Amino acid sequence: DGLIGPRTKQAALREFQDAYNRAFAAAIKTDGILGDQTRGAYFDVFEEDLALLAGGATERSPESVAAGRAALAELRGALRWALSEK
Repeated sequence: DGLIGPRTKQAALREFQDAYNRAFAAAIKTDGILGDQTRGAYFDVFEEDLALLAGGATERSPESVAAGRAALAELRGALRWALSEK
């Protein structure tokens, strides 16, 4: 019908859930509901994208993800927190 409604959103969520299961060899529910499993999947995808960026990857491969995770871990290790005094 050309309109974006609840069924369209559910279909998009189901497609994301299915794609996530394939890409991450996972088994989250493909129910079209934005629950805890799907929120966790969003975080996994976001973390992998950060790792790829940290590693300077231009394409997604097991090697580039591994290198990116190592680069991201190194960046995390270099973080220093400054406490402000009131």
